[in-house]
Amino acid sequence: MVRIREAAKSLMRDTRLFLRMLADPRTPVAARLIAVFAVLYVIFPFDLIPDYVPIYGLIDDIIVVAIAIVAIWRMIPQAVMEQYRPPPPANDNGAAPRRGSSTALLVALIIILALTAAAWWGYGVVASPGEISDSGG
Repeated sequence: MVRIREAAKSLMRDTRLFLRMLADPRTPVAARLIAVFAVLYVIFPFDLIPDYVPIYGLIDDIIVVAIAIVAIWRMIPQAVMEQYRPPPPANDNGAAPRRGSSTALLVALIIILALTAAAWWGYGVVASPGEISDSGG
């Protein structure tokens, strides 16, 4: 439970940092436009995959937002990043941070695919239960 709380605090801190970088006048207008278009894509009711499709309806939104964040992050000047980046903690030993989030994302993706396959198989079993027929006469 503590890790989830820490992750949520970190996400909120990074989001505020990202928004401050976008609001800086040195950030290119193209980066701001990408952010606006990504938000509009998420809230606009017409998507590539409709949002009412149970799992896959949100995947295109997540992909668009992720691509937008990466593109914006690359467009922000280094001087702006250095100004807004928080200082390292006092006990920082310079080691690379642990990357547990990619493992969690991979496990979540595998679970989603397994549930989708199980639902597909279950629908096939329920939709055609009378495959065995009598050839009695």
